[in-house]
Amino acid sequence: MGLLIFFSLLFIIVMLHEGGHLVVAKMNKVQVNVFSIGFGWRIIGIKFYLGRSGCFHFSCRLFNFKPYNPDIWNLEKLTEYRIAPIFLGGFCAMGGETKSTGSKSDLVSKSYSQKVCVALAGVGVNVLTGFMTIYAVIASKIGIVEGFSKTLKYVGFMFSTLGTSIVDLFSGNVQIVTASETAKIMTGLSFETYLLMFGVFSITLGLFNLIPFPALDGSLPLLWLAEKFHKNGQIIVHRVILVGFIILMILQLIILFFWLR
Repeated sequence: MGLLIFFSLLFIIVMLHEGGHLVVAKMNKVQVNVFSIGFGWRIIGIKFYLGRSGCFHFSCRLFNFKPYNPDIWNLEKLTEYRIAPIFLGGFCAMGGETKSTGSKSDLVSKSYSQKVCVALAGVGVNVLTGFMTIYAVIASKIGIVEGFSKTLKYVGFMFSTLGTSIVDLFSGNVQIVTASETAKIMTGLSFETYLLMFGVFSITLGLFNLIPFPALDGSLPLLWLAEKFHKNGQIIVHRVILVGFIILMILQLIILFFWLR
């Protein structure tokens, strides 16, 4: 039961993060190919659209079996909303993220400010929802004004703690909480504590994504600036992000291995 509670936290936080990317991307007319909660193979995917008459059309696909209503599924401009098994994160795959496909809906075809808004939207949603959730819990106890001040101090403390944790992580001086220990911690949580943990995890994920490491959201504004100074900048950025993504996946698999022990 404890692990179900833990995964429900991750599911909501990742959905909000990737949802931020999705909404801002669509607002800026960027093609979103896949919106996935979790990494790995497809468990289930859904594509849908509203027709001119207001009629709802959809297609779904389990794993890679033949999709229901393949005519709709094969419409490339529709976004696939997917659930995948590895709940350590998620992704919002967009057209022309790092290399141009020649389409006006490519992310790389948009202005620098538009691209930055898309890249940092997930972080913004996580920090905002996390802050508001913590504030709601604290304010219900000590009042609206005092609650805001207390929440600011609480989040400030989280900033400093996260900084120390990141230093420990890259120095190898870190202890991973196992799955069984996680289950014990999460079992029997009150709803109020659940909300506080949601707020803490949400802000932590948002701040972690601000680290300027390739493939994390915080690196993209810097990489997009750097690509302008080289004639093959777009290709270089694409390769740097790919290498960063591979490193992050390896790191996540190592953490998952020790977490499951």
